[in-house]
Amino acid sequence: MIPFSIYVVEDEVSIRKAIYYELKKEYQVKEFECAEEALEEIRESRPDLVLMDIKLPGMSGIEALKEIKSFDPGILVIMSTADDDINSVILAMKMGAYDYIVKPFQMDKIKAGLKNALETIRMSKEIQLLQEKYLKENIPGFIAESDSIQEVMRVVGKVAQSQAPVLILGES
Repeated sequence: MIPFSIYVVEDEVSIRKAIYYELKKEYQVKEFECAEEALEEIRESRPDLVLMDIKLPGMSGIEALKEIKSFDPGILVIMSTADDDINSVILAMKMGAYDYIVKPFQMDKIKAGLKNALETIRMSKEIQLLQEKYLKENIPGFIAESDSIQEVMRVVGKVAQSQAPVLILGES
């Protein structure tokens, strides 16, 4: 099984490096000092999960969370904070954060939170695969054996996930 990918966005070098070295034993991990760098990479290759500090230089973690969720709501984000500012935590949760961790944190708490989030991702991916398999096997009156029709079915599967209107043109 391909390991999960996790992006760590933390401006404090010692914390970021400690998390990075601990998590890279089990996961594919990339680290970022600021939200802008992380967002650029997220657009290129979507991670399974982002562990992000709320207070970052430049763009805040809350602003980055909003952008991540508008780009891909399926990416789970766990926010971390050193403040006792409950309003920031509540705002992050309302904006779609999966969970939050309060600093200073212990690695066991981080791993437990990640394990729960990644189990959610695993189950979601498994459900999606089962749904795709079911649809392929149960579309009435549609036989899709050729490579070109299989490609059409893959495209249809991708388009079906979108909320945008779709216009299909071509020969009948």
